Amino acid sequence: MMARMRMGWGRWAGAILAGAVVSLAATANAQGIERARALFEAGRVAVSEGDYEAALRHFTESHELSQRPQLLFNMANAADRLRRDQQALELYRRYLEELPEADNAAYVLARIDALSGTEPPPAPDPEPEPVVEPPPVLVAPVPPPRRPPPEREPPIAGIATLAAGAAFAVTGAILVGVAASERASVDGAPIGSRWSEYEGSHQRANTLAPIGGVLLGLGVAAAATGVALVVVHDGEGEASVAIAPWGAGALVRGTF
Repeated sequence: MMARMRMGWGRWAGAILAGAVVSLAATANAQGIERARALFEAGRVAVSEGDYEAALRHFTESHELSQRPQLLFNMANAADRLRRDQQALELYRRYLEELPEADNAAYVLARIDALSGTEPPPAPDPEPEPVVEPPPVLVAPVPPPRRPPPEREPPIAGIATLAAGAAFAVTGAILVGVAASERASVDGAPIGSRWSEYEGSHQRANTLAPIGGVLLGLGVAAAATGVALVVVHDGEGEASVAIAPWGAGALVRGTF
């Protein structure tokens, strides 16, 4: 029983290992094709710029990766233009051996005849750009870069209004607190105390209380207005403020 289980596990392990090897091979092959294509493109650019030394190097590396016989012609053509006659001759011959019915076989045979002669061969006639590209590589589209949001000026008006409102509200709260303290001293006077001793506190309480209430209400309303201005500046919705006397109500509405 144990022997059968070991055999079963061995088969599963072998299958998993084989699958991993196939997957790695496929990944390596895809990477090789992508690299070969990049080298081919680099060789084509070098040909257009007249840099046949770089073109020969790029085409040779691309052929080593892809083994595509069409690249032999590109290599031979670059070597031919560099006047490396023997190398060009060998590459032209290899090209026809692997692709005997190539469309440009007549041109290649003419170059082989010219390079095989005893006299120095003439320079090759202009030939179109490399004839065959490696197979295309599918690449996932890259999303365009996100544009940074436009810079906005800071909401100076809203901040200033909010700061002024906070100052008014703090001042009003202090005055209301002082008035409450003065009124408390009057209300807590001992029985039999003289009125003249507490008359000043009574007057200060009656004066400071309404002033503090007004400042507190205005401060809350101004602060709410400042918040609304900041919301309108930073968002794209609408904001409104409802101000009631004495700070009885301050409403901010906004959408984002």
